[in-house]
Amino acid sequence: MELITIDEKALYGTPLNEAVKELGQNLTLVQYTSGKRIIKQIGQGDRENGLGGG
Repeated sequence: MELITIDEKALYGTPLNEAVKELGQNLTLVQYTSGKRIIKQIGQGDRENGLGGG
């Protein structure tokens, strides 16, 4: 699976949910660490099987 790291500065003043919408519907926030949000892309099948839960 591909991990996408987003610089916090790029999201300044933007709600996280709006940023996720911009990136794609199959993104799930998996971790927040010191100034960076790490978002893991999951497939529709994973979500249907309950493997993409949060």
